[in-house]
Amino acid sequence: MYPPLYPIALILSRLSPFDHIDNKVRDTHEQNSKLLRREDLNKFIPLLIEAGNTPNYMGRVIIGKALLPFLQRTNIIEFCTEVLRNTKIAGGMNRLHNELLIVYHLLSSLHELEGIAIVIQAPTTMMK
Repeated sequence: MYPPLYPIALILSRLSPFDHIDNKVRDTHEQNSKLLRREDLNKFIPLLIEAGNTPNYMGRVIIGKALLPFLQRTNIIEFCTEVLRNTKIAGGMNRLHNELLIVYHLLSSLHELEGIAIVIQAPTTMMK
């Protein structure tokens, strides 16, 4: 990861998901909603994932946590499923580890936000 990107990713890793808003700031958010659109934020997701393919372990961890503010709580599981579907072992171990860290940190954050237990079930075709 490029050194100038590290502080930005560190700040992003401390933020909540896009739709996790207090009632106190909801009015302010509605006033500023014209300034910040979901489509604009989605453009950063592939860039952050690509930045996480660094040989630096801590860079991959920070990027895994930095994706959270770009997603809505309702789409985290869908996003993790998509990341796992697109995972290729041939892409290198750093890439694979980055994608697994992304899924781990997003599901951990979802668990903390929702206060729910996440059960991951193996596909039934693998059980036989």
